[in-house]
Amino acid sequence: MKAKLIKEIDYYNLQDEKGNVIGTSYQFKSPVGDNLHKLSKQNCDSLFGVVDVEKLAFEHSNDLGGRCSNRAYKSFKEGFNKAMELNKDKMFTEDDVNLAFVLGKNKDESRVNKLINSRLQPIEIDVEVVTTTRMENGKSGIDTPTIKPKLDSDVCLILKRVV
Repeated sequence: MKAKLIKEIDYYNLQDEKGNVIGTSYQFKSPVGDNLHKLSKQNCDSLFGVVDVEKLAFEHSNDLGGRCSNRAYKSFKEGFNKAMELNKDKMFTEDDVNLAFVLGKNKDESRVNKLINSRLQPIEIDVEVVTTTRMENGKSGIDTPTIKPKLDSDVCLILKRVV
């Protein structure tokens, strides 16, 4: 099933083709109805290309032969997060800026807009809900295929990005 994954400030929503919310990573205090599926924030982050700093620090520690102390591990994470914070507004290269000036001088507004939009982080992407098909005995005694969403070990929908 095709759907649209939408990145909110600190959670994700999944919408069907009609625009209805069918899943969320938002953590409700009470159970939600059967019509709203649970999404894994980590899975959604990976689909959007968000860096898992914990995993990156662990891999960096292993690259050093596991000689990385707990303090170095923590410092790596803090340094990475600080670098991301400091560079969050530096999305364009010097070549991008020069190209934008040339395009602006030539009044090529559509290409300037394409350049800017190509560097912005997406807030929604097309995904597909991974499904499984089972043969179930119908009311008339005839086996009929039933398509259900596939769930991970945390009972969250499994999504894959549509390219």
